[in-house]
Amino acid sequence: MLAKLESEIFSDGWSEKSLFEAVLNENYKILGSFKGEELCGYIILIFTADEAELARIATAPQYRKQGIGAKIMEKACELCEKSNIKEFFLEVREQNEAGQRLYKKFGFTVCGKRKGYYSNPTDNAVLMKKEM
Repeated sequence: MLAKLESEIFSDGWSEKSLFEAVLNENYKILGSFKGEELCGYIILIFTADEAELARIATAPQYRKQGIGAKIMEKACELCEKSNIKEFFLEVREQNEAGQRLYKKFGFTVCGKRKGYYSNPTDNAVLMKKEM
């Protein structure tokens, strides 16, 4: 279910093997949003010491613009707080203005840029962080 959605949404989607390894790794935290048994969206976080990194966040196309991404992000921030995370990092495509607006609503600020970081299509990465 997760691998199917991952491949539908991302041009560089994680393989089923990579996702399975993430599920088994105690440093990875995966939260999902479901409607019945259907996966509507998910977030994958990586915890290292007192830092968290957002590795993936996605909402199924038919569930976009319904607040699912915001709800998942809210739950991720709550998990970070409960886990004594001090800084929460992410990178987002420079062209993904909606994503950047969402992250700013949760208190993330821009802290850098990586030129040409993304491919398919080529784009810069905007680095953001949130002090917890």
